[in-house]
Amino acid sequence: MNIATREFDAAEYLDSEETMAEFLSAALETGDAAFIAESIGVIARAKGIAQIAEETGLGRTSLYKALRAEGNPAFSTVLQVMKALGLHLQAKPAVSKENVESGKRGANAKAKGAKVSASRNGGANKPTSKKPATRTKRGSATGHGKVIPT
Repeated sequence: MNIATREFDAAEYLDSEETMAEFLSAALETGDAAFIAESIGVIARAKGIAQIAEETGLGRTSLYKALRAEGNPAFSTVLQVMKALGLHLQAKPAVSKENVESGKRGANAKAKGAKVSASRNGGANKPTSKKPATRTKRGSATGHGKVIPT
C-alpha cells in the first residue's frame, strides 16, 4: 500500500503575527545566520512575497534569492523585510547556564574579565581595556583593542 505524502511547508502554518514571531524567535535562538535568513523567507512566503516586495521596494526574485539558506542578505534588507512583516528585532541579555542557576542575568562580561584581542593589539596576548569603545558620528568604533561589553 502506497501512502501519498507531500513536502512539509512551515509557511502553511504561519497564520498569525504571533505564530510568525514565535517562529522567528526560535530561529534567532539558533544563532545560525543562514537558518534565520531562511526562516524570514518562510514568513515572507506565508504573508505573500508579492506584498513584501511591494512594501519593501525589492524585487520578488531578489527576495527569494536573499531569503534562503544560501542567500546572505544585507542587514538593511532584513530590516526592510521585518518591517514589512510587522515584526521587529529585540535585544535581551544573554543568559548563560551558570547565571540561570545562580539567578544572575547579563553578568558574562564581568565574570569572564577582560577579553583578549590579539588581532587588534599587535598580536600580543594581553587583556584589553575594559572601557567600552566610543562611537563617532558615523557610528564606527574608535580605540582599537578595547572591549565592548556584551
